[in-house]
Amino acid sequence: MARKVECLYCGQKFTRTQYSEHLEMEHTDEYVKLVERIKSALQIGDDIKYIATNNNITEAFVKKIEKQLMTFIKEDTTSYSPKNSNIKLLWEPENFKLETTTVWSFPDRGNWATHSGKYRGNWSPFIPRNIILRYSKEGETVLDQFVGSGTTLIETKLLKRKGIGVDINPEAVKLTKSNTSFEKKDSGEVEVHVGDARNLEFIKDESIDLKWKIFVIIAVIILLSAITFIILLHLYNNRNEGREVAMQAKEYKLSKPIKRGNMSLEEAIAGRRSIRTYSEEKISEKDISQLLWAAQGITDEESGFRTAPSAGALYPLEIYAAVAMVDGIEPGLYKYNPLNHSLLLKKSGDIREEIYNASLWQDSIKDAAAVIIYCAVFKRTYYRYRNRAAQYVYIETGHSAQNVYLQAEALNLGTVAIGAFDNKGLKKVLELPDEEEPVYLMPVGKRE
Repeated sequence: MARKVECLYCGQKFTRTQYSEHLEMEHTDEYVKLVERIKSALQIGDDIKYIATNNNITEAFVKKIEKQLMTFIKEDTTSYSPKNSNIKLLWEPENFKLETTTVWSFPDRGNWATHSGKYRGNWSPFIPRNIILRYSKEGETVLDQFVGSGTTLIETKLLKRKGIGVDINPEAVKLTKSNTSFEKKDSGEVEVHVGDARNLEFIKDESIDLKWKIFVIIAVIILLSAITFIILLHLYNNRNEGREVAMQAKEYKLSKPIKRGNMSLEEAIAGRRSIRTYSEEKISEKDISQLLWAAQGITDEESGFRTAPSAGALYPLEIYAAVAMVDGIEPGLYKYNPLNHSLLLKKSGDIREEIYNASLWQDSIKDAAAVIIYCAVFKRTYYRYRNRAAQYVYIETGHSAQNVYLQAEALNLGTVAIGAFDNKGLKKVLELPDEEEPVYLMPVGKRE
């Protein structure tokens, strides 16, 4: 039986194979540090087995990192060749040319020297390389006020400039120091400080030749100004059409949800049942307001946290309501806006029959006063959690659906969760955008 490793950050136990995957998904910053430690150990010639044992990971994972380092091999005198290793670190991007237009395009992110794309918010090293080469000379000083993982300062050192870096985050400073600690012949010098970018008194006046972030800010301002002008021009040219669209869009501000009801949580749990038949009586606007809030409502205005937990607080769910018999709201398909606690009309008219046909002719759909429809944008979760994204989205859907079940019980309403439907057919009925997929239906109505 494989020996289990205890995670230093959450205490859970995993096999060595699972441990590196766990760090990547749940402790991203620590995973970045692990990869950097492995790279450093490989570069100084440490044995693969020793690295694996010392970091509680598999040899296969170490070999994977080694393969990344060996992506490019050059037999030149500037390549750093660690002892007892066939790794040769590429110091420069292959076939690099300065950008000459306002649209910059790179063949890949760039992984020469100690650059890594694992650090969140990290940009391509091609960007600072272009800026530094175009606006500074060898030996001049470059200031980076927000070092992140050191992308700009790595390029500063490689391009024989002096670099001064500042960051208020000690972990960022530590990571940058690690990434700029390489030894290369004829490279520049870099110093990194923990500090506030608003207070740079330790730097002598007139000593900085290139204030890196200022160029980025100016470029962003120019770009945003151009985009704003184009948008305003487009809106002006299509002002009548825009007015017509605005007239067609109807948004219903829902009643403020209550936080204290007449039924205890324990009673709601004990009474919860899947109810498939409903009376012909309308439900109230307050009922639908409370149900939608239970599904995805905001519970903390400052953080934006919602009623149901979401992996990484990414909130991939989009909630719709097909309204048919709700007091004060005309029949139609609406999209729920958690931020405003409102409904935006997407399609007028009662569409229960169309949903009924797309959901394998289940009578609870046709008889409901309203149908709550769960859709998901899977890529929101995929960007962070990769192959576990779908699992997390479905888990979140279950969390939210149980909230609706319990809220319906507290309101003396009936509901049932439905997962059997024709995906393509339902998506067509709902006229969903390409990135959204239907995942769950919950018809709601008065109990008979």
